[in-house]
Amino acid sequence: MSTPWLQNALAQLAKNPVQGYNATTSAAAEPTALTALALLVHRQPRQALPALQWLASKQLPSGAVPVLEEQDEPCWTTSLALMAWQYYHAEYHDRNDSPTPLPSFERQTELAVRWSLAMRGEIIDSDDVGHNTRLTGWPWVAGTHSWLEPTALHVIALKAAGHGDHPRVREAIQLLADRLLPNGGCNYGNVVVLGQVLKPHPQPSGVVLLALANEDRLAPNVTTKLEKTRQYLVETLPIIRSADSLAWILLGLAAHNEDAPETDQQIAAVASEEIRRGGPLYRLALLALASRRAAGPLHGRFA
Repeated sequence: MSTPWLQNALAQLAKNPVQGYNATTSAAAEPTALTALALLVHRQPRQALPALQWLASKQLPSGAVPVLEEQDEPCWTTSLALMAWQYYHAEYHDRNDSPTPLPSFERQTELAVRWSLAMRGEIIDSDDVGHNTRLTGWPWVAGTHSWLEPTALHVIALKAAGHGDHPRVREAIQLLADRLLPNGGCNYGNVVVLGQVLKPHPQPSGVVLLALANEDRLAPNVTTKLEKTRQYLVETLPIIRSADSLAWILLGLAAHNEDAPETDQQIAAVASEEIRRGGPLYRLALLALASRRAAGPLHGRFA
């Protein structure tokens, strides 16, 4: 049974499936893809269709989906569009018994996979950042070094699309493992700056924990750092009031079978505050995803 905040959130998302980062900005791929995913996981495929179709309309011939509708770069958001199309296709199109045919987005998915596998971060030669700079994942912007969150999001998307054993994905998993901090968690890209080990941040730590779920080929030292990452997020969770960080932490922990009933109250409190102050709708989409964290489209258990 839906709680009041969730009913409110889903109604707003269904009414505004294509959206920007706030009410005054133009439509953007990340908030629109997250809205589609939230509606899909809450069994509202027809309400999600406008968002899925908008993403398809903005896909470039290369297969990339740019961040903003009026620009061709950057395109790290291709990962989120791929997640949305793939989840829709797997959960709804193949099981469609509606007399009105639903689009498959199969071609869009194929193009997004092709672009994602071709895009890679730049290799740099440096001994000052505390990580293996020759491992490649995905960058925020083409022509730059690989960063954690775009790499993790592409790993999640490509795993979901059935490419978890592709060499690009396996190397990216090595990159994510390499950039875990010694005492758990991760920063946004580096391990060391000016000789100092960086502090972990909740949101990238949650995204990376999610990307590394169901990995049984990790080295023992990586498994240890991953467990420390889980512990760091469990300890940090009670003080989190950011919708973005809370959602990604819960999605990451759920993918490692870590959960607690009281977190639903925490989600409700954060969501209610977002609704009260009229915050960006994509944050409600993230919280709606987190409310279905054990079975959602970012959980890595569909393909």
